[in-house]
Amino acid sequence: MKTKLRTMWNNMKYGWRVKREVNLKLDSATWLLGQCYHNKLTDGPVSQDVSKQLKLDLLSRIWLTYRINFPTIPGTDYISDSGWGCMLRCGQMMMAQALVCHFLNRDWRVVPDQPPEKKHLYKMILRWFGDSLSDNSPFSLHHLVSLGENYGRKAGDWYGPTHAAQVLRDALIQAKRDHSELRNVCMYVALDGIVFKQDVMDLCLRPAERPMSALERDQIPVSNNMDFSKTNPVGQNYSLSSGSVSNTFSSIGYGPDSIPFSEFDESDASFIDPCPSYSNFSPPSFSSFESAWTSLILFVSVRLGNDKINPFYIPCLKSLLAYEHCIGIIGGRPKHALYFIGWQDDKLIHMDPHSCQPAIDMDKEDFSEKSFHSSSIRTMSFTEMDPSCAIGFYFRKREEFEHFVEKFSEITAPMKMNLDYPVFALAEGKRVHVEEVDTPCGYARSSLSHTNSRTDEDDYILL
Repeated sequence: MKTKLRTMWNNMKYGWRVKREVNLKLDSATWLLGQCYHNKLTDGPVSQDVSKQLKLDLLSRIWLTYRINFPTIPGTDYISDSGWGCMLRCGQMMMAQALVCHFLNRDWRVVPDQPPEKKHLYKMILRWFGDSLSDNSPFSLHHLVSLGENYGRKAGDWYGPTHAAQVLRDALIQAKRDHSELRNVCMYVALDGIVFKQDVMDLCLRPAERPMSALERDQIPVSNNMDFSKTNPVGQNYSLSSGSVSNTFSSIGYGPDSIPFSEFDESDASFIDPCPSYSNFSPPSFSSFESAWTSLILFVSVRLGNDKINPFYIPCLKSLLAYEHCIGIIGGRPKHALYFIGWQDDKLIHMDPHSCQPAIDMDKEDFSEKSFHSSSIRTMSFTEMDPSCAIGFYFRKREEFEHFVEKFSEITAPMKMNLDYPVFALAEGKRVHVEEVDTPCGYARSSLSHTNSRTDEDDYILL
């Protein structure tokens, strides 16, 4: 009864939402997941075209929100996640953006006259996030909640960015058993703000035809409430390796010409302060390893302050959101999870999951996609951002990741900022070989999270 009353109250609270149009200034640069929209990038008075392109880009991001009347989560009375599932929804949105980049490319736009193959891939991605117990929806809330039990979370609990990232990674590992399309993409979650390069290379450069070892099979998370026992025989390559799935559609571009990163005008000093022009860098070639590389989704869990964000990190966040391989940031305001996808001036552009919509039956071939997109994109001040967050990246090719490593300081510390405590760090070797990290960072940011007995998870508890 308590669960039902709580669900009814949250549904009333989040079920009504005022829709409002995006109202971003065109006389100031707007960065959206590595792409820039600004009048100064054009040769004439085409502000209306720039505005339309920006709005279409915003509209094309997949919006995942609270849902009501979905199949009951096993072992509970929950038929809605309103009031507690916001961080999981934000994680789903960032994962969906990674998969859009992987299968459709960053320039893809949601328009009526899509080629059939693009429409198929788009609906396939949406279906993977459907709210059901079906194996057709490996990233459903139901599957994520079940996997969360491995981390001490249960239905109705609130998640922080780190746990959301971990269950999404585990869901991807499981999904490879039934979805061959996902075999050439893997996910790495960097804890405590440290990316161990050897761990990443080992994950992404596994031999394409090597079957999963017994140890690796044992490490695949198994949910407590659902039957995920359906597997392929050993040797059928459902590991984290590449090689079995064609990238036929992954290189197809579509939609109106968006303003690419490379057209950024360095001569406008007021425009470039926060972000260097990465188009000046020529990535090295690693073509000899191309066939062995598994595309990488990277989530980096960080804490950028104690009770509130340190303003010193704001230019760094701007630089990251302007980076072409960034897929966003999951975090939010204290006790209110959000998915950050861009910025303008001193405002973050975000997608908000706090709207409760009816669940969609994704098993229907002609299900409606309308509720998965919204033009009601909102902004908030950088200074309101909670310091606990996870930054996302997608690297299709090895040279893209190697370029990120090579230019790491320029990307994470714009204008040669002297950061004693960088946003996050790259480390040689493997995490298991490091018992204590004794860098100037400590990686001390993790110790900050324990100040005043406060944890990353506390930031998202809604009372």
